[in-house]
Amino acid sequence: MGVISVKKIIAAILLITIMAVPAFAKFSSKGAIPGGEPVEYRGLVIRDTGASIVLINRSETQRVTFSGAVSFLVARKEVADFFIEKVTLEPLEQLPLEKLYVKGDAKAAKKAEQLRWTIYTLEKK
Repeated sequence: MGVISVKKIIAAILLITIMAVPAFAKFSSKGAIPGGEPVEYRGLVIRDTGASIVLINRSETQRVTFSGAVSFLVARKEVADFFIEKVTLEPLEQLPLEKLYVKGDAKAAKKAEQLRWTIYTLEKK
């Protein structure tokens, strides 16, 4: 009986590990901002000189005011972040932001497994 229970425990651990992998997918250089509709981002890059990102207003009719922060997570621990000051995006506008100050370990941020967005301002007009 001891062999069967050990096999079940190992199988359960493997199953849990396999199911957890998608939650730690490497972050993408483009995508939607959770809770930030209609604002999306493209071209997220971390360099020694700071972060670069392009914010896009996908709305065809609304002007959007946006501000927020992006945190980089490694093993669910924040290693770096940067702040996006309040900007106004016209309908369908793409706004490149460059040399944003990265607080924390920029080298670790490049290898981050996950992004966490914090939205401070999201006003649609």
